[in-house]
Amino acid sequence: MHTPPTHHVIRINRQAYPQLLQAVVQGDLQPTDEDLQVMGQGQVYQPAWPLLTDQIVVHDHLLQLGTLLIYSECHRLPEQEYTTLLTASYEVYRQCPDAHGLLTALLAPMTPEREAIWWERVRAAVEQGRALVNGVGLVDDIWTPTTWLRDRTRLVQQGAEWFLVLSFSRPRRRAQPAGRAVAGVDIGLHPLATAVVGKCQGVTYDVHWPTECPGDSPNEDPVCGSVNSAVAYDQHHPGLLAAGSTSAARQSRGVERDGGTPDPRVDGER
Repeated sequence: MHTPPTHHVIRINRQAYPQLLQAVVQGDLQPTDEDLQVMGQGQVYQPAWPLLTDQIVVHDHLLQLGTLLIYSECHRLPEQEYTTLLTASYEVYRQCPDAHGLLTALLAPMTPEREAIWWERVRAAVEQGRALVNGVGLVDDIWTPTTWLRDRTRLVQQGAEWFLVLSFSRPRRRAQPAGRAVAGVDIGLHPLATAVVGKCQGVTYDVHWPTECPGDSPNEDPVCGSVNSAVAYDQHHPGLLAAGSTSAARQSRGVERDGGTPDPRVDGER
């Protein structure tokens, strides 16, 4: 039986917008009438073939599409797709050191002293800089990679905002009820995180980890964002399973809200 691919919508950071608009003018991004069935509105663009065949993830916040540098939120993908993306990008993908240690440290409540130590570890990782890795440090489970369907990568312009659509094959799973459901985790500045699946019951948990970096530290924000997303997924997975289907629960790294429309705000604008 044919199993349809999964599609995931990722926000693109606004610093990449001028480059994308120029790519449209140059014909590197070509408008298409495709119905992606993942976003209700917006103009869909198909990258030119040389760009589609030259895709790689440089780090969690940067996907290189030929000559285009697309700053986005790749770390928000569900764990299996995230693992697939990174596995397909080995020998190029870079990550800050101690990523897995930073993740596991947040899986238990912290005292103020331990929180201070955690921030010191974040700062030390940022100072060392990203390095080549051959593993997936921000996943706390073992997943078998599937296939990144590079030829299906699309960009969508919705008003003034841009989004990246990535597609992946997926293994056969037990039959799920027909229909669509949107699931998401919102990490608020108040230490609460809320998981919601479609119109089903939402689940709210106390957050035991820092959700906002103290002081002005823009270089640390991407690292904290990646780790917090990984922990939020890990902590909310059981609640999402109780509230909805397995496939819906796996969307909890995504950013779809309000019936499937992704939140256009980029990091730092919440």
